[in-house]
Amino acid sequence: MKENKSILLILAVSLFLASSISLFYSHYHLAPNEPKLPKGNQKAWVKYVIDGDTIILGDGRRIRYLEINAPEDTSRHECFGHQATLANRQLVSHRQITFATDKEKYDKYGRLLAYVWVGKTFVNEYLLRQGYARLEIIPPNNAYYHFFRQAQKEALSRHRGLWRECQKHG
Repeated sequence: MKENKSILLILAVSLFLASSISLFYSHYHLAPNEPKLPKGNQKAWVKYVIDGDTIILGDGRRIRYLEINAPEDTSRHECFGHQATLANRQLVSHRQITFATDKEKYDKYGRLLAYVWVGKTFVNEYLLRQGYARLEIIPPNNAYYHFFRQAQKEALSRHRGLWRECQKHG
């Protein structure tokens, strides 16, 4: 009888610990929560990086990253634009990427609007989280809004990139 109570107590404590650990990880997002590649994605080689959020593929198509806006480094030289371009170049230049579109596939300039991955790195998210870009939602394309919003909050709270450098310049 005493053995049965001990076994039941051990089981109850084990269940409590397992559920507490699970709750802790889900609440604090310590488990990987990066979005998976969507179905219908495509692969391509990057020929040239124009700036912090635009690239040219080997076949000549231009891709503008969805839901982010990096400071300009081409026609206008905005604060942190050069650094954003360099970061994008280091990530994707002359590499194979995987990309996926959202509801609206092209912008008014004829650029393909896409979410981009290089290997397992979600480029749009990385640029936001490191402070190389700002969140910019243009409906109806908003598939990763909540995920990107968290990435920008982290960059802001940790004063990364443009959130550190550009505050000094107004």
